[in-house]
Amino acid sequence: MAEKLLAYCWGINQAMVSLAQRQLRRQLKQDSGSVGDLAEKLGYNSEAAFNRAFKKTIGLTPGAVRRGMTP
Repeated sequence: MAEKLLAYCWGINQAMVSLAQRQLRRQLKQDSGSVGDLAEKLGYNSEAAFNRAFKKTIGLTPGAVRRGMTP
């Protein structure tokens, strides 16, 4: 039972991360504001912290995604 619940929760978590990634990519491509502005809107203390988290999660920097690169 616990394993099924854990697998279910993991699936929901993965779906939420995937949705957030798509939304961030879309916003980076459509928004003309700076990456620092986006980082601030999302609650990051610095652009560098946002860049590290973004690259760790998506595999590319926000600037690379903005330029149209894909992982």
